[in-house]
Amino acid sequence: MRHLAFGRILGLLLAVISLVGAVVFVKASEYFNSQYHQWTTARPLETKIDLSQPGSVTVPFHQTCSVSHGEYMMLECDLGEEQEETLEELFQGLSGSIVIKDQTGEEVVNQSFKVHNPHGTLNREIVLVDLPTFAEGKYQATISVETGVPALADSPQIVYAKYLLCGMEQMPGVLSGIYAFCASVVCLIAGLIVLPNVIKYSIWCEMTSTD
Repeated sequence: MRHLAFGRILGLLLAVISLVGAVVFVKASEYFNSQYHQWTTARPLETKIDLSQPGSVTVPFHQTCSVSHGEYMMLECDLGEEQEETLEELFQGLSGSIVIKDQTGEEVVNQSFKVHNPHGTLNREIVLVDLPTFAEGKYQATISVETGVPALADSPQIVYAKYLLCGMEQMPGVLSGIYAFCASVVCLIAGLIVLPNVIKYSIWCEMTSTD
């Protein structure tokens, strides 16, 4: 007399579910890690600008990260070695602001320039504004210069935004990788225990009756 071997069936289901889970978590880990690495090099805003005189420019701001600790609006400008030691003095008279609006025209950010050098940043890169974190989406940013720095007139200038990341933003990818590993181990153990019997005896087992 035959009956279903429920132990083998449960073990087989566990192996299959673990395999599917491992694949899903591997894909999730790849996605989150790829997203994090994109954030490390992303420039939500980038444009040429002239900070040597008053004026304004409006450019797109494509926000792709809303979990960073904040953002910098940076100035990339090669000032030459003779001026690298006097950055604070050089930019002391600079004043202006950045206003970011969403697609409906609602103001999301309005920050005045506050020039400083972040720790570990190259001399030719200068922080113009510390920006708060805000929702992902497409925005319009207007950069206005009220009082310029005439000494910059002959230097090409690029303004761009970058995300402030500490590594914690990578945790979803790390956790997904750990879950994928655990699911793979469960799948392997369940498979090694169950598959030989399933291959040899199928999902049925013989039951002998005694009178």
